[in-house]
Order: sequence, then structure tokens, then C-alpha cells
Amino acid sequence: MRVLMILCLSFFMFACSRNIGIGIDNRQDSNLNNRNDNVPITAIVYKLNDIKKFEDANMLDLLNREDVVLGKDKIDSIRLQVAPNEKVNITNFKSKEVPYIAILVVYTNNENKRNKTYMRVKKIKGIRDRQVKFIITKDGVNFND
Repeated sequence: MRVLMILCLSFFMFACSRNIGIGIDNRQDSNLNNRNDNVPITAIVYKLNDIKKFEDANMLDLLNREDVVLGKDKIDSIRLQVAPNEKVNITNFKSKEVPYIAILVVYTNNENKRNKTYMRVKKIKGIRDRQVKFIITKDGVNFND
């Protein structure tokens, strides 16, 4: 009976935690330089315990001092360049391990662009494993699940 109870508890714990995959979809002409060349974007994807410090931080502070700015709220971060018109799968994690995911996108020209966004992992729909992605366009970054 005890073994059955442990198995049921293990199954329940496993079933409540699902895998979340994170990807980036960098659309065509999302990052034009001053010669209208389509160039790669730099993206930093964060796994966070809380979102407040990320919301309050400016881009330069996150680029140069992310550990100091985010402190204990930062679980992990991944920095990468994504070519124009490219889709990249970045990482997978258990939904119970990460409360928030966020992204900072560095454009050649950041003027009038939404360069950061986040999502609470609990709000990701579905009961099975999911792949969610950040969509990078010339207007900025958005989250699409």
C-alpha cells in the first residue's frame, strides 16, 4: 500500500510539471542598419524568479550588469545572435522550476521599438509540453504561445 501511495504521489508530481520549450522567430527585415542591410539581432533570454527588477531595468544596465541588476531574481540567462528570417529553439525547462521567462532584444536602432517583454510561466496554456516563442519584428518583440 505504501509503495502504491509513493507511486501515485510521484505520478502526480510528474504530471503537474510540464516541459516548456522556448524559441525565437526573427522575422525578415526586423533589424535594418543605416544602409538598410538586414542584420542579426542580439537576444538575451532570462529565466527569472520575479519580474519587477527586469521591468524596472533599462537596456544598458541589463546588457552590462545583469547579475547586479537582477540579483537573486535571475535563475539563468542565455545570450545569442539570431540571423534575419531564422527560427531558433533555445532551451527547455520544467514549468515548476521557472516562474517567469523574459527577453531583451538589442536592435541596431532601438528607437521606438519594444525591446523587452516577459511572460509568467503559469499563464502558458495547455496541459502538455509546450513550445512558446518570442516573435522579433521591426516594431519590437512580442510573446506568442
